[in-house]
Amino acid sequence: MPRIAYRLWLKDDPAGIETYVRYHLEPFDGLYDLIREAGIQRYTIWLDGTDLLLTREGDTPEVGEKLDMENPVHAEWAATMKPLFQPRVAESGATRGWN
Repeated sequence: MPRIAYRLWLKDDPAGIETYVRYHLEPFDGLYDLIREAGIQRYTIWLDGTDLLLTREGDTPEVGEKLDMENPVHAEWAATMKPLFQPRVAESGATRGWN
């Protein structure tokens, strides 16, 4: 099963990091359904200070590229998460690779 990895950076803000962790431990209702509907079978996140490494797995490398950005649950999730990231993430996106 292909795995895609992303590297992201949170702002160096303890309250923001806590918000990120809390919402990942207790995500919005329906978010996991959206992830499954996009074909993502496994999603893993490692956090080290402000550095994040995320991996996702599915049947093809493109899995997850079709998350419904118009869905109100995903739009609210993105609006909640975006301010927590360093400006370079908002400007350039995540660093991406796969194996």
